[in-house]
Amino acid sequence: MAHRADSSRLGSRVISFLVAAAVLSLVLGCGSGSNSSSSLTSIQINPSTAECRLGGSQQYTATGTFKDGTFHDVTTSVTWSSSQPSAVFINNQNGRNGFATGIGAGTSTITASEGNVQATATLMVSNPMPRFAYVSPAQHGPEIEIYTEATDGLLTPVPGSPVQLAGLNDMTIDPAGRFLFTTEQLPGFLFQVSVNSYAIDHATGTFSSPPLSTLCCTLGFFDLLLSPSEQVLHVSDSQSISTISVDPAENLTLVESTPVLVASAPANIAHIVMEPSGKFLYAALASPPNIAILAIQSSNGMLTEQGTVQIAGLAPDQLVVDPTGQFLYVMHPNTDLLSFLVNGTTGGLTSIGTTQTRGEPGAAAAHPTGKWIYIGMCCNGNPSVSGFSVDPATGNLVEVTNVTIPGGGEPTKVVAEPTGRFLYVEANFGTNVFSIDPVSGALALVAQQALMIPSYFTF
Repeated sequence: MAHRADSSRLGSRVISFLVAAAVLSLVLGCGSGSNSSSSLTSIQINPSTAECRLGGSQQYTATGTFKDGTFHDVTTSVTWSSSQPSAVFINNQNGRNGFATGIGAGTSTITASEGNVQATATLMVSNPMPRFAYVSPAQHGPEIEIYTEATDGLLTPVPGSPVQLAGLNDMTIDPAGRFLFTTEQLPGFLFQVSVNSYAIDHATGTFSSPPLSTLCCTLGFFDLLLSPSEQVLHVSDSQSISTISVDPAENLTLVESTPVLVASAPANIAHIVMEPSGKFLYAALASPPNIAILAIQSSNGMLTEQGTVQIAGLAPDQLVVDPTGQFLYVMHPNTDLLSFLVNGTTGGLTSIGTTQTRGEPGAAAAHPTGKWIYIGMCCNGNPSVSGFSVDPATGNLVEVTNVTIPGGGEPTKVVAEPTGRFLYVEANFGTNVFSIDPVSGALALVAQQALMIPSYFTF
């Protein structure tokens, strides 16, 4: 009897050991990137070849094949690298793994590696030829002037412009320059605004009339943003942000309107921006002073509030995200810039520091390479534009250039054109055209043009 009891206990221990081993094997064999590197036999990168413009981006994914014949997404576990860091920056930050940004013209080999196993892909970054500039003069009312850009940065009106519209509030263009999207206030209706899509003639820059699609009526006037997928538009009014779907025929459909709240009370939205991967949207709130963080659903563009970051002192005016999506900069009336690190997984913001400026920051633009941030400053008796270099590792800013606005005009718009060669600064007395030194980021005045003080200016 004793012998049988010992055998029974021994058998029970063996069974327990086998069960535990089986469970451990299942745990180790499941999940994205959870297989050990020794069992990984190959990696496949998607896409294998791609192109993007300067300042554009490309999301890469990696699929691993393992000894047992299974396939797993290993995008977050492999190490990503670029053979030409001066042309392509590729991120290994959690939430942005495999997210590449074109920061210089050229071709780079993208590598995904884990242990001794690796795979490569190719990304070509093009420095786009200048297309057309679209300007809405504040002094002329509802119209859009279309310009061509010369090699010296000067703008010349194209035949057939300006184009008259019913009423204009804001506009944006897809990166390829195929479609123009506008918000237009309906004549005689103060709070009725339509969102419109137009086809652009790539040879002349002019656009179709009537529009391809009209969505009426929304309360969103300003900060019309097109998602990287080009399938969603976001537009804000003072207290909410509307999400609009864009189908392949450029038809527009309202998905939802999301109120932005702070402590359950409606917020006063001053400005919205989207980070370049299209995962998060940020809103500068004037009352109370906060930055709202909203996650963007990949399936339909709908917004989900993720919380707010309180801003001390006066309300933030404008937001700028660097092209790599790592850093958010806040224009603050207290003659300073607030810098934040962006969490690629949650969208959360961590304060980096505060940079003093020569005046009150009122307008800003990021250079398409991400190397510099340009700030238009006012209200100190000497309006000017400063350029700050961006430390790619920390996001810290250092002033590298400062130029006075001719005639003393206060900067209202700062626009970096897509090739990164010129900066356009709108002031009370015209449009100031500055060349940008490709090495130092220094600005030099080219000319001052009379573009009738644009309200909106885009390429």
